[in-house]
Amino acid sequence: MENTAENENKKEQNSRYCVFVILFNQWTMALIMGINVTALNPAMDTIGQFVNISYVNRYSDYPTESKIKNITVVAQSSLAWGSLIGSLLVRIVIAKCSRKGGIALSHALNLVSIVLMSPVAKFAESYEALIAGRILNGISRGIGYSVVAVMVAETTCRRRLANYQGPYTYLLFVGAAVGVGLGHSRVCGNIQWWPLLTAATAPFSVMYFLLYPWMPQTPVYFMMQRNEVKSLEILRKLRYGSRGILEREITMLKAEISHDTRTRGARLRDILRSPTQRKQILSAILTLNCTQLVGTQAIFFYSNNLFREAGVPEEYITYASIGIFAQCVIPGIMAILIVRRIGTRKLFLIGTGISAVGLTIFTLASILKNRFSPMPYVALGSAMLFLFGNYLGIQITTFALPSELTTQATRPPAMLVGGIIYWVTACMVGTVLPYTLSAWGAYAYIPFIVAALVEFIYGFVFLPETFKKTVEEIQANFRQSKAQARRTSLNQIARGPWSIMISLQAIEEEAPN
Repeated sequence: MENTAENENKKEQNSRYCVFVILFNQWTMALIMGINVTALNPAMDTIGQFVNISYVNRYSDYPTESKIKNITVVAQSSLAWGSLIGSLLVRIVIAKCSRKGGIALSHALNLVSIVLMSPVAKFAESYEALIAGRILNGISRGIGYSVVAVMVAETTCRRRLANYQGPYTYLLFVGAAVGVGLGHSRVCGNIQWWPLLTAATAPFSVMYFLLYPWMPQTPVYFMMQRNEVKSLEILRKLRYGSRGILEREITMLKAEISHDTRTRGARLRDILRSPTQRKQILSAILTLNCTQLVGTQAIFFYSNNLFREAGVPEEYITYASIGIFAQCVIPGIMAILIVRRIGTRKLFLIGTGISAVGLTIFTLASILKNRFSPMPYVALGSAMLFLFGNYLGIQITTFALPSELTTQATRPPAMLVGGIIYWVTACMVGTVLPYTLSAWGAYAYIPFIVAALVEFIYGFVFLPETFKKTVEEIQANFRQSKAQARRTSLNQIARGPWSIMISLQAIEEEAPN
């Protein structure tokens, strides 16, 4: 035990100030994102009423039902389209504004979008202002989503990366539950109070700007500016430990950056010519986008519609939506405890497997809703199982696993491309799903099931283990020859699910740290 304590003291530790900076940035951004993505979910009928009133007052004629549906779907999905635009701007924002400046820009755009969505849309009776505000809010979301993840990856000590990336998505689900609650017709989701619903995230951005002077730049930012003295100065505030420990971390940062000096300034297509870095970026993109590919965006945007399609009684639908998001607290706490014992890769596989099972049951229950009376409640339970697995393994590793799989040079382009694909998928789901549900019913969920299975197989066979591995060891795995990689894949398949079961058994046998 003494040796263990002594070894811990020789490792870098995040200071309380570092923990505060990480959690504050995550807290403000994640709650904003969570509330905005679900707030209109239970209030779609109210937005339809607003569209109808605005249309009648402007044209002295009543819009058709299809026109109202089209406008409300555009208003909901425009958040995802704006997020796509924001993701395209991430690399420019990081380069021109720094990590700290990028987060501040995201909050500023959030406040401007609130002005458009709330007072302007309400008093001008303009659903165009609502849509424009949602697009601008999406741009804020697309920028903040990636920049905060990069900031956390460059602020925390690497061995605690998974622990501190996890709360980001945990808080996102908390925000989602709050957003659904605020959108209830008895709260703000009615024709009188909906402007307060679209303005609900303003306090978080105001709070960020009040504390902005105490937010630091990251050590990596100053290292890339060739200012090692300033980087060490910031690191002293962010870490506990002796000067030797801090200098060792600075040396590791320098080695990681210098290892990719030639590619850091290269274009993406030049980076992709390297087989090693191509594998890094592909793996990072697939793990980053797993949450979208398995259909999580559909739950955020249209959970009320999905439960209605599954036959859940109308009076319980909004409460069911609140419940499925609120219950994510449980797997969130479990994930934070488990990830330290088995690492991000195995947790990713466990979560993806559970989500695939839950999604399959939900699809079958929705198809059979008219044949068996308990099916709507089976659908509700399976939706909870889907989100349980999603948050237990997928959400907590959304940023941590791609960050572990990439280096300082490949991380920005991986986040850039991954972010673009992430939001393209979100746009497709947000825009197309309401129409595919109308045309195909529950069979519209089958592509999500296929994507979940593909993610599980790829992660099980091809992703390298990152648990207790150094950057060089992880990259050495990517540099394997094709023959070596094939042997590794066959070994993974031969071990089968036993490798995951052994990992879970280790949780019970290992003494707490």
